[in-house]
Amino acid sequence: MGRARKTLAIVAFAAMVGCTVRSPASTPAILLTTSRLHATAATFAFTHALNQRFAFEYAVAAFDVESLPYNRLLAGLDAGNVDYFISSHVPLRDDIWAAPLGVDGLAVVVNLANDVSTLSAHDLRDVFSGRIRDWGAFGADSLAISPLAYQPGSDLAQEFRRLVMGIVPVTGNALLMPSIDAMLRQVTEDAGAIGYLPLSMIDARVKPLAIDGALPSRQNVGDRSYPLWSTIYVIGWQAPPAATFNFLGWIQSEAGQAVVSESYTPLP
Repeated sequence: MGRARKTLAIVAFAAMVGCTVRSPASTPAILLTTSRLHATAATFAFTHALNQRFAFEYAVAAFDVESLPYNRLLAGLDAGNVDYFISSHVPLRDDIWAAPLGVDGLAVVVNLANDVSTLSAHDLRDVFSGRIRDWGAFGADSLAISPLAYQPGSDLAQEFRRLVMGIVPVTGNALLMPSIDAMLRQVTEDAGAIGYLPLSMIDARVKPLAIDGALPSRQNVGDRSYPLWSTIYVIGWQAPPAATFNFLGWIQSEAGQAVVSESYTPLP
């Protein structure tokens, strides 16, 4: 099956938005008719921040944003219980509409005490497949590698498979983390751990690795020198109703992308 239909969702309202973040103070002419948006854990902060900024700039009520696992959101879309959701992974389906909103890197992280600073994409696949099991293979002190992954139904797991693993399965010895926070804690506490999380969510507790010679950064994601990056999409059956459409159009506008660039990488 083909990839979801991808559309630029900018609408006439977006043209009203000025070149600065503090744009026209007037309220959009179309009143909100949809009150809830859904997002995965990986895109909740992105969605929440932009939602709050849009509501502030145009003096409208903010959407309620609910975070659910990617597989539940996709199932909810199929069942008619979810209208639209924002995710870092878009399903390979012809019947689904999707529009890009921003870009985020997928950072590979290890414990701060780990002497390894860089891996190739091939090395990374070998580590997560279980083919390489000791950090000594990369010139560090001998220590068992502890691969950490997410539940297969998460958008992060789906993107890691697309970007890194391909058809090679993640080792059955990988510890499955229930959340991004759990991933951060486990990497912090386990000297042999290696995991991955959105670039926008790494902090000083963990050490990001360079992949194929490039460190994860917004600049390196933007120029594509860092190879692990994902487009953030809004996903639904069809182009959304006016209120949601206005919000999405604003995100894609120059003003919205300026807000995106504060913590993420804007669209090219």
